[in-house]
Amino acid sequence: MPMFEFQIVSETEKEAELFMEAVEADDVNIEEWDYNVGTSTEKQECYGFGVTRYSPKQLGQIADEMGVVLAYAKNQEIVNRETDELVQQVMQAGEIVKAMNLTSEQEMRHQMFLVHKRLAEEKSR
Repeated sequence: MPMFEFQIVSETEKEAELFMEAVEADDVNIEEWDYNVGTSTEKQECYGFGVTRYSPKQLGQIADEMGVVLAYAKNQEIVNRETDELVQQVMQAGEIVKAMNLTSEQEMRHQMFLVHKRLAEEKSR
């Protein structure tokens, strides 16, 4: 049975905890963020991350019922594969840039960006 990685946004940590319990989430991480968006009032949001067997459709329904926002839900195998591919691209780009023997850190970062971008474009063709 596939596992799904997801993120929710809630107003409080308690709401996020209740959602995680409702969907029997594993690998749970809940973060509270306080910020002010150009006003004198501070806003608080809570971001919850987890993994579950519940489908994205089920997660969306439960999120709606509980008043939280489902930011995304993706098949964990696909997420892991995409992450592995990205790491491989970055490592390959690093080897290419290293072989250029550049001395400026700024130029190395710039070349790393360009090489990674090129590798990603080649892969998507």
